[in-house]
Amino acid sequence: MKRRLYLFAFPPETDSLFALLIVAAVMLAAQLSYFMRYLFFPNSGPDLTNLDAGAIFRGESVPLEGLTTLVLLLGIPAVFVGMIFGVALYTYWGHPGRVRRRKKLGPLLETDLPLQQDVHNMAARVGVSPPPGVEMPHGYRGTTGQAFGLWGKYIIRLDGGLRVWRRIQPGRFSAIALHELAHIANGDIGRSYFAEALWKAMIALSIAPLILGVCRIIASGLFSGLLGGGFIGYLKALLNI
Repeated sequence: MKRRLYLFAFPPETDSLFALLIVAAVMLAAQLSYFMRYLFFPNSGPDLTNLDAGAIFRGESVPLEGLTTLVLLLGIPAVFVGMIFGVALYTYWGHPGRVRRRKKLGPLLETDLPLQQDVHNMAARVGVSPPPGVEMPHGYRGTTGQAFGLWGKYIIRLDGGLRVWRRIQPGRFSAIALHELAHIANGDIGRSYFAEALWKAMIALSIAPLILGVCRIIASGLFSGLLGGGFIGYLKALLNI
């Protein structure tokens, strides 16, 4: 039986929320793919006027043109969803390097090796194997921790101030280390960092271009209205008066 360590870590309901996030991302990306195609390329794409998508499920013959249209209709969102998940995976795989650069992490000093051994001993007690690496910034600032990394190569970041806490407040030091070990034991790291990567990919590839496309249409209409009938005429047309 797999051992679970629920110590200040994500509750089991997180599994359902993560699954809902994936489903919502797929559905949103599929819908936005059509909006963006019509925003940026309004005169392109298949003609859907006479498409009877139900005919193929009723066993009726469908002309080649209709099949081509149906393939394009399903292929556009499929490709777009694939692009978003591809960017999300790339972003997820690169998160350890970004955490190291942002937090200015480096190899442990020789004086920090006992601290790493304490973390490894805790990992052995709670069943986390292999034990995670420990990385810290230089100095004595901060008293927080962070678990990150890819499967089988997890890292625990401990702030420099925990060097002092280990000596004068060992209970608090152990609580922070166990909290990060709990994330590893419960499998939270992959879900949380991939969820973050997926959200970034959605913003970069769908939401931001969609906003830009809407702004382009508004700006184009405003510019055309000002040139065609002047500002007053454009306002009358806009307000339908």
